[in-house]
Amino acid sequence: MKILYTICSVCILAMHINCQLRQGNQQRKGLNPLNDDSTAIRYSTESSYDKYIQDLLNSIQTTRSTQSSNTINNIPVNEIPQANYNYANDRVNGIQDEASPIALNPIRFMGVGSTEVEQLNNITYAITTFGINLMKSINYLQTGNIIVSPTSIATVLALLQQGTFGDAQNQITRSLQTPPEVSAPTYKRLTYDMKKRNSRNILTVSNNLFVGDGFDMNPDFKETAVENFGSEVTTMDFSRPAWAVNQINKWVAIQTHNRIENLLPPNAVGINTQLVIANAVYFKGLWETKFKKEATKKLTFNLSNGETKSVPFMRMRHGFKFGIEEDTRARVVVMPFERHQYSLILILPHQLSSVDTILGSLTNAKLVSYHKFEEIETQLEIPKFTMKSDTNLIPVLKVMGITEIFSQKTDLTRIGTYRTFSPEITSAIHTGYLSVDEQGLSASAATGFAAVALSYDDPSATFRANRPFLAILWDTQFAIPLFIARIEDPSL
Repeated sequence: MKILYTICSVCILAMHINCQLRQGNQQRKGLNPLNDDSTAIRYSTESSYDKYIQDLLNSIQTTRSTQSSNTINNIPVNEIPQANYNYANDRVNGIQDEASPIALNPIRFMGVGSTEVEQLNNITYAITTFGINLMKSINYLQTGNIIVSPTSIATVLALLQQGTFGDAQNQITRSLQTPPEVSAPTYKRLTYDMKKRNSRNILTVSNNLFVGDGFDMNPDFKETAVENFGSEVTTMDFSRPAWAVNQINKWVAIQTHNRIENLLPPNAVGINTQLVIANAVYFKGLWETKFKKEATKKLTFNLSNGETKSVPFMRMRHGFKFGIEEDTRARVVVMPFERHQYSLILILPHQLSSVDTILGSLTNAKLVSYHKFEEIETQLEIPKFTMKSDTNLIPVLKVMGITEIFSQKTDLTRIGTYRTFSPEITSAIHTGYLSVDEQGLSASAATGFAAVALSYDDPSATFRANRPFLAILWDTQFAIPLFIARIEDPSL
């Protein structure tokens, strides 16, 4: 019996043309943040890389001169408790003592210079930080089960970053912690290496620009989308909205292996829609150590509101990386997928704590440190479930300080124009799907893949996810979170 872990997400941004918009070559007026409905959340941790990004943004205000790619500063590890972790032997050549925490779990590329490695490590650090802040922002606005792909949303923002300038671009740059001249080539490398992996675990990342018949896309933006982000470009007749929605939903269904269908409602696009940017991420993995079907048993799951649900729990005893956080007393277990290319990090709050508390204390350094835990015999019990969540990204991104791209006054003519008018972003939708399911095999195969208890003694550790918890699908090669999920009720 195999246990399969299936997860996918889709991020959609729709752009319309409003007749009230000023022409693209007119002077753009900034959005007054005092009039905006959302207040950006400020995160306290600041590194020298954060300072570098801020200095870069300040310099952009006075000059548009291109920064050299080798001016990306290293990121200090001042948030890592050095007394508890020793990373000295894990550093990539060329990364000094003030290196990115991600460089401490190095990415190895054949024939890649140290400067490119440093850039990739800075990017992966930035994606992880963005993902944590993104999940905190969604958690601030949304209740219930949540599944989100930081990689998917960061990819769409990085693409939008190429088509903006001024305050709109600066806000994206600050959130992604990556300047546009660096994000394009490094996202290209990330996408390329993800696609070429040889594994029975399936990871696909797809982009598509659905372009209206009358929309004049900027050639430079189109070239960047195709060359650096591997995007498809599909001409779409938005004068037939229902047909257009059906075509986009078909593409989404294909990319997610029919896990996400009918993503866009019939009224999602209209005759004024000129561009839809879509990103889909799909993952299907095999556990390194499989569960036995006969060990699955219905147990009680305790909801945050005090109610209880009876749900099937998959159970095994095996060696996993396991630890308990010193500050929150949360239990953490790391479950690898085949070939250890990916892993699932499960974080279970203490009985007197909550998922909100765990999220509030989550940092880039913590996620890296979990993979330094020792492997010990663990009694593991996790619910089997399928969940799907939809997120309106506009209020989420506004909370994160990205507001200008949603203003009617923002000039997006670097993306393209419709009869000299700039497009306007009118919707941003993200849908995530997460499933742990079973597929039957022959008896001999089930025996060969089954987990076996290491001993008949009491296990050294117990991880029983019988209350709300966090799940993070981790790309161990790049050290980035592909998905982050909050499981509040596995029975839904």
